[in-house]
Amino acid sequence: MSQRRTPTAVEVRAVLFDDRFRAAWSAAADPEWRRKARCRSHDPEMFFPDPKGSSLDALAVCGVCPVRAVCLRDVLRRGERLDGIWGGTRPAERDAMLIAWPRLRSGRSPEPPRGRPPARVTRRSRPGRRP
Repeated sequence: MSQRRTPTAVEVRAVLFDDRFRAAWSAAADPEWRRKARCRSHDPEMFFPDPKGSSLDALAVCGVCPVRAVCLRDVLRRGERLDGIWGGTRPAERDAMLIAWPRLRSGRSPEPPRGRPPARVTRRSRPGRRP
């Protein structure tokens, strides 16, 4: 597994606005989901591209998969930092979801906070810094 950076607090908060995350949270358990997955008819290597390779083909397959939310739910419930494409997400996206997932399990609402998704904090937009 490649070394990845830890998601920022802004990235973790933004997960609450992600429709894929919210669908996974509300997905019903389906022990047969692997049999229904679209990825079964594709080469597994496509879902584990080289670090500099493209994951667009795998994401396209996941985009039309009827069990995408259940797949993502299963990966998040395991709590492991897996490589590859799972549930239509890349590893870096899932890292932020993995941080938010236990918070929801502890009783917090899966609904996003009111307002717009958080903007990325840039060096110029930080309070107290000169442009």
